[in-house]
Amino acid sequence: ASHHRHQQAALEQIRNAEEQYRQQSALEQINQGHVSEAGREHIEEQVRPKDPEAAYRARLKAQAAAEAAEARRAQETAEYKAHADAIIALQKQQAAHLRAQEEAHQYALNFEKNQAKAQAQAQAIANAQALALWKAHQAARGKAQKEAQAAARAQEASRQRDPEHTPVIQYLLPSPNSTPLPPPNSYLTSDQ
Repeated sequence: ASHHRHQQAALEQIRNAEEQYRQQSALEQINQGHVSEAGREHIEEQVRPKDPEAAYRARLKAQAAAEAAEARRAQETAEYKAHADAIIALQKQQAAHLRAQEEAHQYALNFEKNQAKAQAQAQAIANAQALALWKAHQAARGKAQKEAQAAARAQEASRQRDPEHTPVIQYLLPSPNSTPLPPPNSYLTSDQ
């Protein structure tokens, strides 16, 4: 509808410009003497009518034309303002959309950073737990071996003092080479 009104206003403006050009051209031709006497009188009558009723009609016509021109100017101004407002509204909408996209992108980046940080912290905790478990296992194994060696030494000492009455004690400790503990690095399963 706005486009149609704009088109109609443009056509009206072209018609008015043509009419003004025709009138001005006719006046110039009159001033230069290119128009016949009858034509000169007709044009002169149109521009400055001598009959009071014709003069009144000419004033009414001029007033109507001025009012129509003013209405057209007001309509053009309103259309221009509406067009400018629509452009501003579209720019605001696009800016808001761009801001929302930037915020979503920033949120995604922060989420990825936080996730990577949480994974690194979880990996560090898992590594520390694995190392502590390995050390505790090594310490328990070492303690058991020391106790077994102390018992074996005590039995050997007892056998040397009284070889006949020393009971046989068999310790079934695994030898260090039969089932070795995995190295601490195998507990530390880092992605690096």
